[in-house]
Amino acid sequence: MVNLEAKISIQGISKRFEKEYVLNSVSMEVLPGEFRVILGQSGTGKTTLLNIISGLISPDEGKIILDGKDITKVPTEKRNIAYIFQDLGLFSSLTVKDNIIYGLMVRKYKSEDIEKRLHEYASKFGLLNLLNKYPIELSGGQKQLVALARALIINPSIILMDEPLSSLDTFLRNNMRWYIKNLAKSMNLTVIYVTHDVDDCAIMADKVSVLSNGKIVEEGDKGEILNNPRKEETAKLLGYNIINFNNSRLFIHPSKIKIGGNIEARIINEERGIMFHYLLKTQFGEIYAIFDRKYNEKEGISIPGV
Repeated sequence: MVNLEAKISIQGISKRFEKEYVLNSVSMEVLPGEFRVILGQSGTGKTTLLNIISGLISPDEGKIILDGKDITKVPTEKRNIAYIFQDLGLFSSLTVKDNIIYGLMVRKYKSEDIEKRLHEYASKFGLLNLLNKYPIELSGGQKQLVALARALIINPSIILMDEPLSSLDTFLRNNMRWYIKNLAKSMNLTVIYVTHDVDDCAIMADKVSVLSNGKIVEEGDKGEILNNPRKEETAKLLGYNIINFNNSRLFIHPSKIKIGGNIEARIINEERGIMFHYLLKTQFGEIYAIFDRKYNEKEGISIPGV
């Protein structure tokens, strides 16, 4: 049964390429105004799922329900879905202005409506003085803003984002995370954002779906997933240590391990960056730990739950 409160309902989507499942019965529901992050390693089917939602490719099984309507077989241009690609997909031969209004032109908006919307969104994103420039003349951050303006100007029902920040330097990427998060909240946007970067989740997500080997293995609120993963696939993706203890499997984040305790640990590898990073040999096997000071092996360590 379709949840009528859901903005988009993805129901049992499967896709095979050369008889190999890329997606295997994937289902999820995203509520209006929700920022959903799909987290997974490269090759897990994240982009394929976005391509199916947008209509660029068809699923072998399953349905896509948007605003209560089955759009599984609706052409891409009639879905009212905006898609920001990893490379942003700006047309190099078009000016900023023509890139922004491209979707309106395809939808055959009246010229006066196009000019009105162009001025509104170019103002919103600080692009008025760049309208006659070409993408090659823009900085990475400016290209991001053009891509956002082009996506939002059509007033989409939902926005899909495929790791659009991956090419930015660390400082700009951090800034853009907050910018996109705040923009989504201020405009009540419904967003599905795919990434392999945990920091994207930590800053932007409301809820997280973890995609592994073509299946959703875990989903829930951001804090729940990042701090208390229930599945081993999620724990590995998030960089947790997996420890066998008392016939159970414990997932321990490297930052939760502390200096001082009765567990002996021998240093295998040590690197100092902003923090001290250690690969340690213990009775539970090799574990990765992050400390705020140097570890000397004499103090022992403590591991939560052990």
